[in-house]
Amino acid sequence: MNTPNLKIITAILRDYTSLVMPLVLIAVAVIMLLATPLLMGSKLQKKIDENSVRLARRIETLRSEAVPGEQWKVVQEYQKAHRADANQISQLAQQTTQRELLSYKIFPEPRRDESLGIYQEFGQRYRASIDAMLEQLNATECPTEQEVQDILATSSPGARTMGSGMPFPSGGGGFSRSKVETMIADVVCTERAKSASMYAVASDLAGYHYWQPEEGGREGETFEYTGIEESVEACWYWQLGHWIIEDVATTISALNGDSDSVLTSPVKRLVSVRFDRSGMSSRASDSGRPEYVILKQNQQPAALTLRTCNGDTDVVHFDLSVIVSNRDVLRFMRELCSGKTHRFRGYLGNEPEQIFQHNQITILASRTEAVQREGSEHALYRYGDDAVVRLDLECEYIFKRSGYEDIMPASVKELLGGGESDDMVEY
Repeated sequence: MNTPNLKIITAILRDYTSLVMPLVLIAVAVIMLLATPLLMGSKLQKKIDENSVRLARRIETLRSEAVPGEQWKVVQEYQKAHRADANQISQLAQQTTQRELLSYKIFPEPRRDESLGIYQEFGQRYRASIDAMLEQLNATECPTEQEVQDILATSSPGARTMGSGMPFPSGGGGFSRSKVETMIADVVCTERAKSASMYAVASDLAGYHYWQPEEGGREGETFEYTGIEESVEACWYWQLGHWIIEDVATTISALNGDSDSVLTSPVKRLVSVRFDRSGMSSRASDSGRPEYVILKQNQQPAALTLRTCNGDTDVVHFDLSVIVSNRDVLRFMRELCSGKTHRFRGYLGNEPEQIFQHNQITILASRTEAVQREGSEHALYRYGDDAVVRLDLECEYIFKRSGYEDIMPASVKELLGGGESDDMVEY
């Protein structure tokens, strides 16, 4: 019974002997494939994850972060814009010092006319410009004592001459005034205050007296022609002073606005603008003209800003005093240091007019003092109902050297070159 079956199996094996070995190999491979993860364990899986999977992810990330082929063009445009911004900032800084001149015949040296006339013309324009500023500010002087006396004499023929020379207060100095006379004097002063926006006297602004056409002033206090170099230098420094006074006038105009009465104006009186440093610090020059702040050897800057003239900027100090409403003190200081506009037609005065901006003032020190209205200094002034103070400011003015270097006189350039000079400011 078994013999035939065995024969059959033997025959089948003989016929398919060629397939046995491949089948065995396949079976072993399947077993190995299924058993490998179990045999290798978690260590192999971790290694594969670290070396293969993470590497694949990193490659994919790098592909997404790859710089586009045109990226260099974008960077180039950015750099161009950056350079343009830097150039624009430099240009704006130069424009702050590119200002109109009182005379286009003098700097850096007289080009055609070397006679005394061009300096006299400069002085006339300086004084005329100060007068125009005060007119634009609608400024007036307070009544003089003589004016009050004349009016009192007319209205009250029996009025006595003041022995004390003081119209206010009523009484004192051995002189007494009737109530009627006091009222009349007060009306005169009040009406003067109502007729203008502020008090100011041209001669209280630096340079106005220096450039007076009359002769006979003390040496160093008024202009005297002593040569081309000295005269050009004097005009240069007073040109700087004129620009500074312009900014003071612009500040007052901005605060007072359309006010037509001292009684309602924030800025009641422009007391003085000075460069001789006699107000809050030591003097700079006998003539009271502007001077550059230049340190002598081994000297330390006195100003809190530590700024002095260098190859990039030039520094001038000035003192300013005003009578201002107590509530407008900070507003005045902010406005003084704010940006302002100016016109420029080139340093020959023949180019198309451009409007530039400048912001060159820094306040170094300030002091306020209550106004004693009954005192002799303020007796003829009327300030309205506001509480008012005298505001004294010590200020710094910055000039961009590259803005005006082309017209700077040779003697001034030599001074700024670092050599010691008697004109250097001593603190």
